[in-house]
Amino acid sequence: AKKYVDELLAKDTNGGIKRLYEWDDKVGVYPWDDGTLKLAVEAAFGLKAEETAVSNAVPWSLVSKSGKKNINPTDALIESAANLWKEMLEVMQPERIITVGKIARVTMGRAGYKDNRIPLRSASSSNISRISGMFDTEDLLQRYPEVQSTKLKHPEWVDKHKKNKIFYACHAVSVARKAV
Repeated sequence: AKKYVDELLAKDTNGGIKRLYEWDDKVGVYPWDDGTLKLAVEAAFGLKAEETAVSNAVPWSLVSKSGKKNINPTDALIESAANLWKEMLEVMQPERIITVGKIARVTMGRAGYKDNRIPLRSASSSNISRISGMFDTEDLLQRYPEVQSTKLKHPEWVDKHKKNKIFYACHAVSVARKAV
C-alpha cells in the first residue's frame, strides 16, 4: 500500500481525482478486481458484473505504521463514510445493496439503508481459504450450477485462487436464495 499511497501523494489534485481512469481493468476494490466479487455477483444475482456498481464502504484507507498493510477504519471514519453514503443513497436510490464484510454492513446500517440489503461475509482471501479447503471444488460446482455456468463464461475470473473464488461464489448464491 505504501507505494500506491506515495504515488497518490505525488499527484496534484486533478491527478488524484482522475487516478482511476489510469486503469483499464480495475476499479481499485481488490476482491472486485481479482474476480472474486464479479463471479459471486453474476452467479448469485444473475446480474452482469459490468452493469453493477462497486465501492469500498469506507472510501478512505488507513495503513499500518510500517505502511505495508491496510488496517481497519476507525469508528470516526466509519461514521464519516455513513454520512457520505446517507447523502449519496438518497440520490442513487439503489435497487439493492450487497455488503461484503462487517465494515460494509455496519457502514450501510449507519447510513440508514434498510431496504434490500444482502450481507455477505468478508471476501478476504485469508478468511476464505480457512474454510474453502474443507470442500471439494467439483462437488461445489455440481451443487451450485449458477457458479459453474458463470465460471465457464468468465474463466479469467478464476485463473488464480480458484478454490477460494468458487467457494465464495457458492456462499453468495446460498445467501441470495433467501434474500432475493
